[in-house]
Amino acid sequence: MYRARGAVNTLAPGGRLVVEMTSHAGWVGGVTALAEELGLAAGMPPARAEGVAAATREACLNAIEHGNGGGTTQPVLVRFEPSTEGLTVTVEDDGPRFNPPQAPPVLEEQIDGKTPARGWGFPLMRHLSDRVEVRPRGGPASGNAVRLTFLHEGHPPAVEAVTAG
Repeated sequence: MYRARGAVNTLAPGGRLVVEMTSHAGWVGGVTALAEELGLAAGMPPARAEGVAAATREACLNAIEHGNGGGTTQPVLVRFEPSTEGLTVTVEDDGPRFNPPQAPPVLEEQIDGKTPARGWGFPLMRHLSDRVEVRPRGGPASGNAVRLTFLHEGHPPAVEAVTAG
């Protein structure tokens, strides 16, 4: 789908690639192709690597539109970190603190025009990745970091601990 076709053959765990782009949607296609290629190089099957690309694309577009408010001068950082378990992609913006929706939008309400036909980004990222984390980039008011974890087959998804308060 987004594949750059053979740019990388294998990817060793323990490294990191960081891409900094301005908040312009024109950069997203290249980052998306890179995400797919790195998924393949990390040993993922093609369909899984396409999922890495699609989720990364959505996270980047969200960072541009919502995190940075569409301002083209603010940076978006994309970090790719392979491990023995899989690949982690972190997308960082400079926007105000964001808490993702816990549930997808109600499709029937969108079809009926009761709510806008938007809000499917995080459900898509959650479906395509094994874990999605959103946290402050460097502090409570200094941006967001969306971390997507993609595991190889045979590695169970991490179970998030819930502490009763």
